[in-house]
Amino acid sequence: MLVLLGISAWLFPRIPAGRWVLGLVCLLVVGFMTYGPHVLMVGTVPMDFGTRKAASSATRFIDCMGYVGASGFIPANCSDAVQKVDELAK
Repeated sequence: MLVLLGISAWLFPRIPAGRWVLGLVCLLVVGFMTYGPHVLMVGTVPMDFGTRKAASSATRFIDCMGYVGASGFIPANCSDAVQKVDELAK
């Protein structure tokens, strides 16, 4: 799975701009091959950190923090937004 992911990630930037179907297929393979390792990490790592009872909660928390981090949403963005809303309210 990771070998195909590496090959697809290496191949994608080398696809000519006019071959959009090949680029689309390559992105499809990258997305599909990335999902497997993601689920393995998110599903097994929390079981090491949490107890049996808290494994599902730890899994959801770690998964949520991964998506929040990947989106670029950080608390600094929140504080800037709150300041702007406060300024507009005055």
